[in-house]
Amino acid sequence: MIYDRNYKLLVDNKPSYSVTITKKEFDTLNIGMVSSLVGIEPDELRNELKEIEGTNRFLPTRIARDVDFKVVSFIEENHEMLKGIDYKIEPIRLYPNKFRASHILGYTNEISKDKLKSKLMTITSRET
Repeated sequence: MIYDRNYKLLVDNKPSYSVTITKKEFDTLNIGMVSSLVGIEPDELRNELKEIEGTNRFLPTRIARDVDFKVVSFIEENHEMLKGIDYKIEPIRLYPNKFRASHILGYTNEISKDKLKSKLMTITSRET
């Protein structure tokens, strides 16, 4: 939490629920149910699964961010049926008033695939 000099709250963090999928454990017969649960098209979920390759198929991959608590409850209640589907709690920034200064105070976000590739290419080109 970040306060100004008058102890007025400027930035806070709140919990956010993200739905993850572990390809190795996931039963593809549940694609329809999972896609409707998290609000994405079944074809989009199939594409996400195709992109998970190699040893990553054993690791949880986020398929939805900031889902409603009802989704988390459904996953918990149907955990045996939804093998490979789980959730995790991640912090997100909360600005309780109109003051916006993420460029100064920071923000929480995962690096994009494109930015990660460019960083890796920069590192490997420096090594050679």
